[in-house]
Amino acid sequence: MQAWLHLVRIDLGELGRSRSARAWALLLIAGAAYLAVVASRERELASETLGFYMQAVLAPLAWLAVSFLSASAVSGETDVIADSILSRSVSRGEYILAKIAARIGAVLAVCLAVPIPFAYFVVRYAAGDVSWWGIAAGLAMVCALAASLAAIGIALSVAVRRTAAAFAAVLAAAVLPGLALQFLGLNWLSVIVVLDELPRTFRGETSAWFLARTLCCFALLAAVSTAISVRVFRRKDL
Repeated sequence: MQAWLHLVRIDLGELGRSRSARAWALLLIAGAAYLAVVASRERELASETLGFYMQAVLAPLAWLAVSFLSASAVSGETDVIADSILSRSVSRGEYILAKIAARIGAVLAVCLAVPIPFAYFVVRYAAGDVSWWGIAAGLAMVCALAASLAAIGIALSVAVRRTAAAFAAVLAAAVLPGLALQFLGLNWLSVIVVLDELPRTFRGETSAWFLARTLCCFALLAAVSTAISVRVFRRKDL
């Protein structure tokens, strides 16, 4: 347990020093600050402002940042992994589980640390048409999407040795299945449809069934991806 916690702290420290992670957070803050000012001056609807922020700012930036941070989780540290594991300083299970916890935890922290204060200012200064329950539900869906993308990225990082190839695969995995599912009529599994539903969710108009189904499906996707990461990494030839 101590070794696992130490690995988590090391990886979180590396993420904190990462230029990509810092740029992601700063861009989210800049977008939130700009939209908060516009919403307060123009008396925009809070639900539409929050929905636009999630769709036009947070989602695209998260798509790029989470894809890169997760795709480089393992494939970018091949030499470090081999030295650490072959010297028996850490086990394979401790290493990969620490990576999963740190990367997904960091992604969720960023996806909550900026939108929560932004939601507070929008609710206070824009035209209020949202409920705090709706905001909590919308943020839960956003976090489920981000966590599942991070889990998929880590799984691809384990399976693919080259970071660039893993990064490209994660980008494709975030878009192509959603388009296919939307074409097949499985809208509630499409990221695009979930993002389009957010303004209604913030107003408290999304059905509990849609919300529960979306959260369960993307949480299950993250769990399956995590299980695949652990299984493949334990058998991986270092």
